[in-house]
Amino acid sequence: MLIQEQPPIHLTYCLNVHAGESWADVMTAIRYKTLAIRNKVLDKGPFGLGLRLSHHAAFELARTDVMRAFRAFLEEQQMYVFTINGFPYGNFHDEAIKANVYAPDWRTVERRNYTVVLADILAQLLPEHLSGSISTVPCSYRSWPDGLDDLNLMLQMLLDTIAHLALLHDKTGKFIQLALEPEPYGYLESVQEGAIFINNQVVAYGRDYIANRLGCSTELADQVIRNHLGLCLDTCHMAVQFEEPVQALGICQQMGIQIPKVQLTSCLEVDLPLKDPALLDEFCEPTYLHQTSARTSRGVRYWKDLPKALHDIARFTDGQVLRCHYHVPLSWQGDGPLRSTRNQISPAFIRQLKKGHIPHLEIETYTFDILPSDIKSGGIIDGVAAEYQWFLRQWADG
Repeated sequence: MLIQEQPPIHLTYCLNVHAGESWADVMTAIRYKTLAIRNKVLDKGPFGLGLRLSHHAAFELARTDVMRAFRAFLEEQQMYVFTINGFPYGNFHDEAIKANVYAPDWRTVERRNYTVVLADILAQLLPEHLSGSISTVPCSYRSWPDGLDDLNLMLQMLLDTIAHLALLHDKTGKFIQLALEPEPYGYLESVQEGAIFINNQVVAYGRDYIANRLGCSTELADQVIRNHLGLCLDTCHMAVQFEEPVQALGICQQMGIQIPKVQLTSCLEVDLPLKDPALLDEFCEPTYLHQTSARTSRGVRYWKDLPKALHDIARFTDGQVLRCHYHVPLSWQGDGPLRSTRNQISPAFIRQLKKGHIPHLEIETYTFDILPSDIKSGGIIDGVAAEYQWFLRQWADG
């Protein structure tokens, strides 16, 4: 939905909150959940969708007849698509995923080909004069790439995709940006690390390749890379990294890095030492990776997952606050010692967003189905609607 006309800013929620890996699953979620959410949030006007397509669903939607039917549905329901979450390639619900959410990573042709299909789909769905964005894994999981050969593979796959986006723009007029999403224990963990990677690796390595591929000067190739590749800033991930959102935006601006999309979400936070050692036990679940950090008197310490963090923090006494990559709804502030980091979405951050440098905002709480019942705001329809309502109040006041 358009929440600001000049400069234009669009808000959606990510459909990865709904389980389902086939295109039929996606359409069922849109018909029976997204439409109900829309009716609670928006009185009139077009409602934007943040698609999440597995590789299986993407190749189904790419069929001409399926695409034609979906476009007709969007027109009939006054909906439009402007962003796709291309992070999870395969199954994203109902089984142990953990670090496998990064696979296949950007060392592989599978990740490149999947993202190219997403771009082709988005080019067919984007309304005229509206840019598109695809968020994706931060290259790989932190420990998987090994040496220069793997780095070169990642760069090659990314540059192939950037070249495709540039050619797609020339062919269709649809401008689509790829957005690497920094995440704790990803190959790119912080916003600054992501910005440095784009400048010092992708641009430096890719100028000549893109110039040869597109038949242009290296100066123009430099601009093509910068135009089509940026970062997706996730406010939950930044909180776990103890990055301040306003400062992160400043880093990107100073380094000339595009931010096609910001994901609006929050993580769990609790003061240390834990007064109740069992306080976080119910969040030690087997599906997702819940990277955890703690600010201590000696700096910030990190763990790959919550169970290991809880084991370790019982043995050290200088901890001040713990944060866990467990997405909780924006509508939930906290209960007792356990709270969220939604205050990261501050009035100062809202004011920066309103400047219009970031065209796409996306609410993302994919953990809804596994949240404790006292954190959910009713069912998923009421819950997502409550997140919209909370953010729109902040937007109006910011």
